[in-house]
Amino acid sequence: QVVVVLYGPSWGSWLAGARHRRSRRHRSRAGKGAEAMDGFQEFLLTVRRDINCLSDGDRMVRRGAIIRLEKTLLSSGKANKDFVRRLFMEDLHKPLFRCFADQTEKCRELSVSMTLQLVDLVPIADLENLLPLLLAALLGRLRTLPFPETSEELRLELLRLLNHLFSICKEKLSQFAGDIIDALGKALTDTCPDAKKECCDITKKLAAYIDGERISRAGAPLVASLLTNLRHQQWKVRKATLDCLGALLSLEAPLLDHMEEVLPHLTTLLHDRTPGVRQCLAEVIEKW
Repeated sequence: QVVVVLYGPSWGSWLAGARHRRSRRHRSRAGKGAEAMDGFQEFLLTVRRDINCLSDGDRMVRRGAIIRLEKTLLSSGKANKDFVRRLFMEDLHKPLFRCFADQTEKCRELSVSMTLQLVDLVPIADLENLLPLLLAALLGRLRTLPFPETSEELRLELLRLLNHLFSICKEKLSQFAGDIIDALGKALTDTCPDAKKECCDITKKLAAYIDGERISRAGAPLVASLLTNLRHQQWKVRKATLDCLGALLSLEAPLLDHMEEVLPHLTTLLHDRTPGVRQCLAEVIEKW
């Protein structure tokens, strides 16, 4: 009788029903995956033409395309973040980075501002794969004098992007230290006071995340530019410069290599007309 209960028709019906329900669940999951895939492909179709237009020979076509992309992907707030992240990683990043050097200022402006927002959507492991292309495009606008980037405002935005990358990637930028230090040494000669202060903030992060030996090997032009800015007419620039020199020379290798050339400049700051600068000098020396 027990065998009849376990293996009778009622048990067979229940088993068939369980198999049917499991099959439905599998089909449902597969359907959701296919739906997500189809959703991204549909999304890609809506922006594919504009992405292609970023490489068009007509500057007005490029300008219109990047304006539409910025609105669709970011400012409208309607795009699926996962789709935008995947689009940036797979299809958008190369033409977008090329726009850093576009002839049209609006294209350069939007490419930098879009990148600043898009890097926040990407996991660090994936962003690390983009760093060679991104830093080549970014630093290429700052590493030559006169600056290839003719707009003072855009040079500042490029520095803010570099600063943001340090906040995200930290030690992962160490392999690019030589190029970054070279660019900072040039960028510190910018006439814009805000750009100088941004460079000082980046230099402090450089000291925090990059090995001192690596900094010291490439750091002579950087230190020379910082020392020049200790004589800047704006006290906030002098204070920011002194503060970042303090961070830089708190590392053993830069301290040993550059302290002799730095000390005479610090002596002149003992009589700086601004109390905040003199106080900063005292704090820096105390830390050393």
